Amino acid sequence: IRLSDCDLNLDPSVRDSATVQITSSTETTAEIVILTETSSSSGVFEGSINLSPGTPVQDGVLQVSNGDTITVIYNDASPPAIVTDTAVVDGVPPIITDVVAHPFADGTKAVINWKTDELADSVVFYGTSPALGESVSSSEFVTEHRLEITGLIPNTVYYFDVKSTDEVGNS
Repeated sequence: IRLSDCDLNLDPSVRDSATVQITSSTETTAEIVILTETSSSSGVFEGSINLSPGTPVQDGVLQVSNGDTITVIYNDASPPAIVTDTAVVDGVPPIITDVVAHPFADGTKAVINWKTDELADSVVFYGTSPALGESVSSSEFVTEHRLEITGLIPNTVYYFDVKSTDEVGNS
């Protein structure tokens, strides 16, 4: 959680704090989060709260479900206003489909293609046994994935697996 409010910089020689309330569609009674100024005199405050699935409890952890809206509420003193911001919980990994290996004719390379239903990075694990052991990757977030494996030994059986992780870390 990041808040910018220069009016809260009460003492330029110390790091001040600010308080926000946070709720979710699952936990509708607010949890309180204390934000700390990132450096003295910055007017920028940061803090966090852990998220967890489950039954709502006032425990310093915000209970959420996939698709919940999280709402942060801040009471700004100057000018007087209630400021809110929202985010949606994404707890679902990308769905991987259409995985295809295209070996090169000389047997030294292969291209692995697959699709995901949301933007995600790309990793291919491969090796000459089911234990795999090698990998190639791309950190670019795409839905049409293509990675090339090089340095393969011709006339050798290779095993592979693919993995994609979305922008919020679901894989």
